[in-house]
Amino acid sequence: MRGISGIFRQSPFGPIQEHMQEVFKCASLLRPLFEALAEEDYDRVNEIADQIIEAENISDKKKNKIRNNLPKDVFLPVSRRDLLQIVSAQDSIADTAEDIANLLTLRKTEIPEEIKDKLFEFLDEVLEVCKQASLVTDELLELFKRSFGGPEVEKINKMLEELDDTEARTERLGTELSKKLFESEDKIKPISVIFWFKLIENIGDLADYAKKMGNRLRILIAK
Repeated sequence: MRGISGIFRQSPFGPIQEHMQEVFKCASLLRPLFEALAEEDYDRVNEIADQIIEAENISDKKKNKIRNNLPKDVFLPVSRRDLLQIVSAQDSIADTAEDIANLLTLRKTEIPEEIKDKLFEFLDEVLEVCKQASLVTDELLELFKRSFGGPEVEKINKMLEELDDTEARTERLGTELSKKLFESEDKIKPISVIFWFKLIENIGDLADYAKKMGNRLRILIAK
């Protein structure tokens, strides 16, 4: 039986933490992307979209490195399947950020004034969920050192509860935003209504995947 080597010489969580950092970079770039869109600076929109796509490519490489190097024939303190599901949820955040960036480069669109304030409120809350998910992964190495016991478990569970609470707020804000969009449909072109409804769904998906990552981690800790 070969020993744990390479990127998993000390812990399987270091690479997962690094992957999440790149994933969060993808998501956090959405704020300046939408700010550029609000200013109708389409060159800047394309520039930031390219940065998101590049960050997503880097996160993909880190994801593939984890999958290719995670041992199958050695003892790990946690389930290999659970680790891969955490990575998959993280990866979905980066993929969705890239989808949003690509959508905003397909057509020169404007943010309807009727939803602008609520849109940024919603976006900021969603990015807060992603940030909280990233902070949780920062604690994984310490949890590993403590053999998944002690006060670190309580700390992470509290962080996960806060993540769930924030995600619940994003659901309410997303519903309010969609309602406001449809209330203004007489003032907005039908194609723009459809376009923005899709974007609102995609932004909400970021929080959903962050919560899913947290749920997988909660299951891992419980085992």
